[in-house]
Amino acid sequence: MRFAPYAVLQTPVLTKLDDYLAQPSVQEQLEGDDSAGRYPQGTIDSLHELGLATIFSEIGPEPLATPYHLNALGVLAASRTGSLGITVGVNILALLPAYIAASPEQLSEILERVGAGAYSALLLTELAHGSNLLRTEASAEPGALDAAGRFRALQPDEAATHYRLSGSKDLINGGSKHELLFALLRTRPSDEEDANPSPLAGRGAHSVFFVPRQPGVKALSQWTTLPVRGADIAGVEFDVIVPSDARLSAEGEGFTLIQKTLAMSRGGVSSLAAGVVASAREHAWLYAGRREIGGHPIAEFGAIQNHLIRLDALSRTVAAISLRAAAWSNACGQKAALYSGVAKLMATQLAEEGVAEGRLVLGGRALLAGLPYERLVRDVLLFGVFDGTRHVMLEELQMRLGGAMRAWQSEKARTRDTVAEAREIYGTPPRSVVETLRIRCKRKSFPLLVHLRALAKLPGAVSLDPLADLADAAFQLVEATRGDGTWKSDQVVRFELAECYAMLESLVALIEVCDPDRRAHVMDRSPGFTELDVLSFRYALRWLAGRVCSRLSTFQASYGLGACVPEGLLARILTGHEEPSGDRPRVVTPALVP
Repeated sequence: MRFAPYAVLQTPVLTKLDDYLAQPSVQEQLEGDDSAGRYPQGTIDSLHELGLATIFSEIGPEPLATPYHLNALGVLAASRTGSLGITVGVNILALLPAYIAASPEQLSEILERVGAGAYSALLLTELAHGSNLLRTEASAEPGALDAAGRFRALQPDEAATHYRLSGSKDLINGGSKHELLFALLRTRPSDEEDANPSPLAGRGAHSVFFVPRQPGVKALSQWTTLPVRGADIAGVEFDVIVPSDARLSAEGEGFTLIQKTLAMSRGGVSSLAAGVVASAREHAWLYAGRREIGGHPIAEFGAIQNHLIRLDALSRTVAAISLRAAAWSNACGQKAALYSGVAKLMATQLAEEGVAEGRLVLGGRALLAGLPYERLVRDVLLFGVFDGTRHVMLEELQMRLGGAMRAWQSEKARTRDTVAEAREIYGTPPRSVVETLRIRCKRKSFPLLVHLRALAKLPGAVSLDPLADLADAAFQLVEATRGDGTWKSDQVVRFELAECYAMLESLVALIEVCDPDRRAHVMDRSPGFTELDVLSFRYALRWLAGRVCSRLSTFQASYGLGACVPEGLLARILTGHEEPSGDRPRVVTPALVP
């Protein structure tokens, strides 16, 4: 959060939450709950007393429910335990449909309950269908009440006054304990869809309902999970009648509302990944500074230094990716979907790599159940599948590559002053999620190559021209595979190029947030760059860009494509600038790292 455009951690309520979670006794309690598979109820209750609910519910003139505050909360919670991170994070996810579509009366009721301490859950998946939400079977039958108060079917042209909810949802975070349930339910029979081969048949057959836990809403058994063992993963069964004002938005708009919800929530998952990898960095650096072999801390050994600098670089890159997604969400609302998707895919993937680097530093101690690092090894696995698996994200990103290709080919796109636009985005003060999710923003995502060329023109010790050439090569490969039909026929091709594109967008985030020279051109707040910041940024940029270049070169050779990747580009990326203290990054002794 030191690199955030706004010092949101100085907000009094977040300061209180941070100070509380930093207490050794609290950390010990959280780890005990996690080891025993207990929901962290005591910690949750204490956080509520310190004002946690205001981060979800305060949307007034000085809002606390902003993308930046929610991002910071995710980092704070997940850096303590994944169970706490996911328990807190699911409230952000579950409330998004209300932030987006609830009427003023509904929103007032929901936020009043949240302010009083109610936790929320989003009920989407069913065991039989997983993430295939269009096959949802749990239903909300529209109807009305007769004179005796009994549910009856609707007459022709009669509007529903009530719905009869039936069926079950499963693998739900907060399924047995959280009080406010936001459920995607079928409001139209599936007969028409069964006769329609289109995969999108049924888009108008679902609605989202806000259902407080009550008689007729039954909790099913909890699941024991490998990661986040203290999280409440369970099922919910419905057999209840609710009034029509329990429905969010118009009947039949549920699937579209959930699409909007997931497009925005995925950036939030990146904050949980950032918290976990930051915790891994802290554990690994402290251990390396204290563990001795032959009278020397292992941090002095080159192999250990290599793992430490990689972990440091990955942690900063994940932070930058997450902060960029938060900035776009804060400024542009639902137009931030591209960067939220990139953040979900790349932040979680790089966080897994970072935790693996730390595991190599700690060795066997990273696998001992009584020590904290083992928990990180387990917990980080969840974020890559939570709220959209890797394959789901790649499928979405390969579709978004169409727009990126049009921008790459567009003369008009080259006239955009993306640096000035970036400054506007990062300069937008934190505002409530309700405001930002409901604005009609016309801004489009930056044309990647245009933005990289613009950043390259800014003064800086690191040349970005090779990175811009790399982005151009990636688009040429997309064009080549589209030309020979490979793109359409081979999903592996689409996924490989989509992932390389996502990494290039991630490197732009790293530049905007962590480049000591160019950051000042897009945001005012300085993190107070240290020598380690400078070295880590340069290492991360060179290392990760080099990986993308190698992948694209291998892809080009594997599919027999023309010379899209210029000869010698990898060497230019790896040696395109001078290090101030030698040919390779120098790791600062952990004791000197704040």
